[in-house]
Amino acid sequence: MRNVVLEGSLGIRDAAGIAGTLATALEAGEGVAIDVSAVSSVDSAILQTLIAGHRSAGESGAAFGFVGSSNPALREALVAHGMVGTDGSPLTPEHDFWTRAVAPSEDETV
Repeated sequence: MRNVVLEGSLGIRDAAGIAGTLATALEAGEGVAIDVSAVSSVDSAILQTLIAGHRSAGESGAAFGFVGSSNPALREALVAHGMVGTDGSPLTPEHDFWTRAVAPSEDETV
């Protein structure tokens, strides 16, 4: 399992780098634990990138989840974009990965 650490305010300029990191880990057959505990904001491009990573992981059978998913900035973005309810529960079955925690291992900060 590869631990990918996301930090700061993330937007469309960061999406390609994050997508590349996720793709590399998944192509190597590794699961991905995304540490979002130090994220201060995310936009829809980042959420879309993470959804695409989740779908790719599902296709390859790799684990995919979050460390620090209770981060207020992430939670705010997920609620604003209709992916989780205000109580943090997923609004659709395919969005349950936002709240599924995984254990981290080696770090790779993006």
